[in-house]
Amino acid sequence: MTDKIPRDKQDDYTETMAQTRRDFASTKTSTQLNHIGHYSVDPAVTAGNIENFIGVAQVPMGLMGPLLVDGEHAQGEFYVPMATSEGTLVASYNRGASLLREAGGAKVTVVDDAMGHLCSSFRMPVRRDTLVCGLMRILSALQSKPNQLLRRVNYAISSNLRRPECVI
Repeated sequence: MTDKIPRDKQDDYTETMAQTRRDFASTKTSTQLNHIGHYSVDPAVTAGNIENFIGVAQVPMGLMGPLLVDGEHAQGEFYVPMATSEGTLVASYNRGASLLREAGGAKVTVVDDAMGHLCSSFRMPVRRDTLVCGLMRILSALQSKPNQLLRRVNYAISSNLRRPECVI
């Protein structure tokens, strides 16, 4: 058997090719891949998202919420399914949602919708809101010109300018 991962130049995103690659991986690693071949996604829809498709991995899912949102495009209480293998992550988000609720909910404005890079090999959808952008400006200012920022904060606190967007 060749060391090259099987590919089909005509139609590489089929169940047949996924099975061929699972068989290849099983032979090369002496491991049975019993579970990753059971999925509800059509391999054809993975084109452009994954190369050498062989199946899917199950990740435990939990539910957090309700998250109280007051936004341009969504208002109300939302329950959010979260896929993770990190213990206590969903519980932590639940605590955050409770704190947000006690504070009147999350006021959100989407200012950008794009794909971002967490690291060189992980892409994810990114939504930047005004609060995050404001915090990023503050952190940037703290790094580049801390004295000027402190003067502006003192001015904002001592004047009747109480809104964060007046600081930076």
